[in-house]
Amino acid sequence: MPPLLLKLIVDRLGILAFPARKFVNSQVKLHLDYLEAELGGGPWFLGERLSAADIMLSFPLEAARVRGGLDRTRPNLFGFVERVHARPVYRHALEKGGPYRFAE
Repeated sequence: MPPLLLKLIVDRLGILAFPARKFVNSQVKLHLDYLEAELGGGPWFLGERLSAADIMLSFPLEAARVRGGLDRTRPNLFGFVERVHARPVYRHALEKGGPYRFAE
């Protein structure tokens, strides 16, 4: 999450953040690449069963999908977010609390 927060700030600062942009984008890529590789062994981060680790990572990965460059070039992570979204309890939570706005 810290690299995504830095990316949000850098993106909002525009040209003033030019010196930091390359570093921040490389950190986002580094973290997403690591998580993509870690998820390569199964549907969830700890294997075949959903865990607290998956719940903790779901929001940063949703944010990365909207603002951090997470797309279909990382099929493991993209599929992970889709699996989270397909869970009935996730859909129920959105019905109850409304959709995320991701700092618009």
